[in-house]
Amino acid sequence: MTKSGEDMQALALAIARHKAYLCGRQNGRLLQLKFADMAGMDLSGLDMAGAMLTGADFNGSILRGTRFDHCDLFGASFADADLSGASLVRTDIRGANFAKAKLRRANFHEADLRPGQLVVWQGSKRMSKDQGIHLTPACFTNADASGADFSAARIQNASFASATLFGANLTGVDADGADFSMARMKGVLLNNARVDGARFRGSDLRGGELRNVVMESADWTGAMMEGAVFSRAIEKPSYDMRAQLEAHRAWIVSSGTNGERLVLRGHALDGMCFDACDLSGAELSNCGLDSTTFRYSTLQLVNFSRSSLCHANFEGADLSGADLRGVILEAASFRNALLGPMKLVGINDRSAGRSWATNLGGSNLSHADLRGADLRTAILTGATLADCNLAGADLRGSDLGSIDIARSNFRHSRAA
Repeated sequence: MTKSGEDMQALALAIARHKAYLCGRQNGRLLQLKFADMAGMDLSGLDMAGAMLTGADFNGSILRGTRFDHCDLFGASFADADLSGASLVRTDIRGANFAKAKLRRANFHEADLRPGQLVVWQGSKRMSKDQGIHLTPACFTNADASGADFSAARIQNASFASATLFGANLTGVDADGADFSMARMKGVLLNNARVDGARFRGSDLRGGELRNVVMESADWTGAMMEGAVFSRAIEKPSYDMRAQLEAHRAWIVSSGTNGERLVLRGHALDGMCFDACDLSGAELSNCGLDSTTFRYSTLQLVNFSRSSLCHANFEGADLSGADLRGVILEAASFRNALLGPMKLVGINDRSAGRSWATNLGGSNLSHADLRGADLRTAILTGATLADCNLAGADLRGSDLGSIDIARSNFRHSRAA
């Protein structure tokens, strides 16, 4: 759509006043162009830092080197736009559309690229539309997105080749076919991500987290993985188990609206390896899980009640709020595991001010290794901890008065 001369003049004046605002001049005014139509315009090199541009239309615009730092671009559309070298530091871009956008050398440092909900008022009626961040197939080659939040974004076939993603959050993304070759991704969060056909050739993923990622579906040739948490375990599970784990991954990512919660009651799963999995909220009650490994897994609020987990390995796992009542845990390893309270959250991830304690009531932990474990406020009523190694464990808030702790090692532990 061709913009009128009056529209162009008004935009130029608004941008000029914004520049004065940024310089602290008396006649300056913050740029506020919510839902503005700027499609196809050449705004290269302009400084729009801090502007209110919610829902703005930049489709097909040329924005090379444009500065959008700290802007509100919630629900904006940049489809087919050229943002090469643009700066979007700490920008709110939730629910934005970057389909087929050029983002080479763009700076997304600590930007918020999560999905969002765009709210529009038509008269007195509130119209809401769920906005999933679209980055298919955007080009982030050489871009800096350190600390950016891409969680649950759709980035299929996008290119992040040689991009910088230090500490970025890509939890739950759909990255099928994406290219992360030679990307710098130290400390990245890729938990519950889809990576079918993705390429990580030569990428640096040291210290990253890749729980519930099907590793064999992507190319990891030459990738640096030292210190990363990823599953080497469920490499060849049965088709049925693979399908159930994928359904549970989708259930977690969608907060229960898609997929299906993993429920396994009375199953024999002895010796299986669930290392680096996210099974939060699953039910594994009355199961045979002897010698099963859950190293560095996320097991928050999992129901293990009345299962047998002799010699199981929970090293570094997060069992906050888990139900372990009546579980046989003889000689199990909980080194540096989290068995403390699970903080409950409400709307918008705000704290509900309450927590859910891990319940080990009536469990048998004889000969268990609990060195460095966090057992704060854990329920231990009727539990057996005889011959346990609790060196360095944190037992504050837990009642040890009514349980069997004969011959256990409490050196350097904390209890009050």
